[in-house]
Amino acid sequence: MINTSRDRIVAYVSPKSIGGASLFSASARLVSEHIGDYFSEGGVVKSACSKLKAMGFRIEHVSQLSVRVSAPAALFRQKMGVKFEKDTSSMFLPTPESVMNALNLGSEVLEGAAFPQPLELHAAKKAPAAKKAAVKKAAPPAVPAAPPTLPYYHLEVPHDIVSIMNAGPVHSAGTLGQGVKAAMIDSGFDWSHPYFSGKGYSLKAAAPNNTDANGHGTGESANLLAIAPKVQLHGLKMDDAVAAFQEARERLKVNLISNSWGSRFPTDGPFSSWDPYWSLVLAEISLCVQNGIAVLFSGGNGQISATASSPDVISVGGVHRTSAGQFEATRYASSFRSFRFPGRQVPDVCGLCGTPPKAIYIALPVPPGCEIDRSFAGGTWPDGDQTGKTDGWAAFSGTSAACPMVAGIVALILSKYPGTPVANIRTRLENSCRDVTLGVSAMGDAAAAGRDLATGFGLVDAAVACA
Repeated sequence: MINTSRDRIVAYVSPKSIGGASLFSASARLVSEHIGDYFSEGGVVKSACSKLKAMGFRIEHVSQLSVRVSAPAALFRQKMGVKFEKDTSSMFLPTPESVMNALNLGSEVLEGAAFPQPLELHAAKKAPAAKKAAVKKAAPPAVPAAPPTLPYYHLEVPHDIVSIMNAGPVHSAGTLGQGVKAAMIDSGFDWSHPYFSGKGYSLKAAAPNNTDANGHGTGESANLLAIAPKVQLHGLKMDDAVAAFQEARERLKVNLISNSWGSRFPTDGPFSSWDPYWSLVLAEISLCVQNGIAVLFSGGNGQISATASSPDVISVGGVHRTSAGQFEATRYASSFRSFRFPGRQVPDVCGLCGTPPKAIYIALPVPPGCEIDRSFAGGTWPDGDQTGKTDGWAAFSGTSAACPMVAGIVALILSKYPGTPVANIRTRLENSCRDVTLGVSAMGDAAAAGRDLATGFGLVDAAVACA
């Protein structure tokens, strides 16, 4: 994880913007049509880098919006007046009273600095924290390629996801995501699990992205691959979201990015808090969309995050299919009207999601003995998933599962219709949805005929979206 040592703190410094207004200003218009206002002229960037080097900072990366630097915490305190304290995630974060110091650097070429903030996965809400331990990879014969038999109603990958999201007709017509590059930003990706073998998947996760002590990224990737089995999938760790977006856009040049996470603390809504880092995250999202990359975010499991409400994002909520085959809004999935972006509603569309208390719903492959494998194991449904602690399988979902399903459908659209603009992808998804009129969201919003707050336009239908 980033910024876990005072000896090396990473930060992002914004050089003076072309448009005159700071990227970190409360009035900054962090949407794709205005993001060019926050670019910096080449001479300004060069001067900014020279000044930062002269101050003793190491230049790590230069992008259109910021300069990534690193240095010991003591140098940030000396040059920027920023003090650090360790939070519960073991990250060193600026103290509340010193954050603003980094936004007033007294320089003609530097607007201010922001520091990575902790993120929150959108799988199980408040899953029990497991003791940190090295994840031991079991030999393939010890980990079953197929999920265990479970005595309660649940779904399995890939066939149940393909069937319910109606991707079968698209696959039969020869469209499986080929020719499309996708990225997932998550906890990590250990694709050595036998489930992923022999399916012809194109999976790329270079170190350190190819480890996953939590299990979330590995498991949720199976939902995207179920829908788009021929997509080229790149796995990126979510330790620093800004760096991950830059990697996906600048080096990997992907067509879409799936994100099943949000801010740990509310960054939208009536009781939201804000940190300059989130301005940079929103700016990076907007820059990706300006570059023609579809960016999808899970809407949250009761959380309210600005990452889900950005107008540039395709926000994905959750719909539950019951054992009787009915589609319902679920009290596990967020729904809200944005305070940060007036007029914006979350979600736009939906994938599949479980129900409270833990959304135990989809049997997914995870690294044996990982945090999710252990924390969901045993018990009796719905409080436990009745799998083993080290068997490499866990039943979980949340809007974390819904988002990569819809991302897979985006991959199918782009595979069949290369170059489809993001706005047209959004329209295809919305127009394909099966209306959901039953159930209530985590915020108590009821599903109703037509577009509603609980489920947006409804559950995406892959065949219709690709027609």
